[in-house]
Amino acid sequence: MSEIKIQNISKAFGSARVLNDISFAVQDGHLLSLLGPSGCGKTTLLRIIAGLEYADEGSVFVGERDLTPVPVEKRNIGVVFQNYALIPHMTVFNNIAYGLKIRKIAPDVIRKKVEEYISLVGLEGMTDRKVTQLSGGQQQRVALARALIIEPDILLLDEPLSALDRKIRAEMQYEIRRIQQQVGITTVFVTHDQEEALTMSDEILLMHNGRIEQFATPKEIYNHPVSLYASDFLGKANTLTGTLETREGGWFVSGEGWSFPVRPKEGFAAGEQVYLAIRGEQVGIYAEPAEHTVACTVKNIVFTGEICRLMVDLQGTAMTVSCINVLADRFRAGQTVYIGVDPAITHYFKIS
Repeated sequence: MSEIKIQNISKAFGSARVLNDISFAVQDGHLLSLLGPSGCGKTTLLRIIAGLEYADEGSVFVGERDLTPVPVEKRNIGVVFQNYALIPHMTVFNNIAYGLKIRKIAPDVIRKKVEEYISLVGLEGMTDRKVTQLSGGQQQRVALARALIIEPDILLLDEPLSALDRKIRAEMQYEIRRIQQQVGITTVFVTHDQEEALTMSDEILLMHNGRIEQFATPKEIYNHPVSLYASDFLGKANTLTGTLETREGGWFVSGEGWSFPVRPKEGFAAGEQVYLAIRGEQVGIYAEPAEHTVACTVKNIVFTGEICRLMVDLQGTAMTVSCINVLADRFRAGQTVYIGVDPAITHYFKIS
């Protein structure tokens, strides 16, 4: 398998610049998610790696091989598209075997390898079915087997789960990750779904307006976002505007009627106005006041399954905090509660 290195990739379509000096590396055997909203450049970047688009500037390396000038058919890359691109009149066997037949592999070798990959993706007993007779999740497995059977150097996945219903989508997240780890193939996965990225990835590259916003592990990017955009895209953060203060006991961000402890950061000074980002599920909720907690009033409680969301009024500022549903019976609308935060995972950002 191979490491992927992207060096200084830029791309424009007419006057619209969609990628701006993108550089990163994916370690051998890792799965990287390209995450971001529609139009951020993630699919264009994937197509450049595949050779379906060419960059205006920059280079693509797989291992030590510079793929920048290499045409798509000679890159030895497996690709699974959003619509799977299966051949509808063919059976499962013939769809999976298609790439091997093009390479003129011997029929007995093809049969053996197809059986191996059908087992890998969990489609035993479906060899002779037409792909139109399969469910969406099963079609996705066929597309994955077809991409892997040619033994590509790397695997690219372009939002392959977007057409599946919620339950099947969740199952396929784990299946794709299992298969990717079992094969050990370096993989780039395009998604706009934060849960997919957090569930499946070794690293996440969060994109914004054609640039890299943050490149880190799922845990790092979730708990330590580098910008207000990152804090709000992965998970939903409460955003407060306050003043940075230093006083005995440490640093705080304070607003009218509230103050939360934070950690010192370079480039910030006391008296500066900042955005404070607080994730609802990272807030402590208490029945009695404690050090560095702030009183607020519960306005509404929303049941969402395993999590309950408490809509609270923080001295005139609306916030959402969360608790597991077995604890929700402790709270009621109109109740005064006290909330506190962990400075290690509470972040503030400059107001531009």
